[in-house]
Amino acid sequence: MTGAASKTYAMTGWRLGWAAGPAELITALSSYQSHTTSNASSISQAAALEAVKGGDTSVRERHAAYAERRAFLVPALNDIEGFRCAKPDGSFYVFPEVKAFYGKVGNHDSTSFATFLLDEARVAVVPGIAFGGDDCVRIS
Repeated sequence: MTGAASKTYAMTGWRLGWAAGPAELITALSSYQSHTTSNASSISQAAALEAVKGGDTSVRERHAAYAERRAFLVPALNDIEGFRCAKPDGSFYVFPEVKAFYGKVGNHDSTSFATFLLDEARVAVVPGIAFGGDDCVRIS
């Protein structure tokens, strides 16, 4: 079992997570982690502890809000000619395919499409190439 404060408790950028499991697996994970990353700050650890001790009411409320937004956004995107968006199984990110717009007004990949949206519509998306899908963009 794993968890992360960044998504669960809206502590984005803090990059604090945890894992629970058999001792031999956790020992191996700890060894790997200690050689690949630096340690989490004491401030982020204390904040995450308070978040976990606070119960899950805010987590449930946030989950419901994200589900409501997803229920609106996926059909709304699919109503736009050229967008194709599958409903994600468990994420608040959507990853619509936008390649139908490539070749129009200078767009030829997800980066140029994201730049176009930002410059012309003031809408920020993340180019899909960052996630291995250059035909898509990520929206949260």
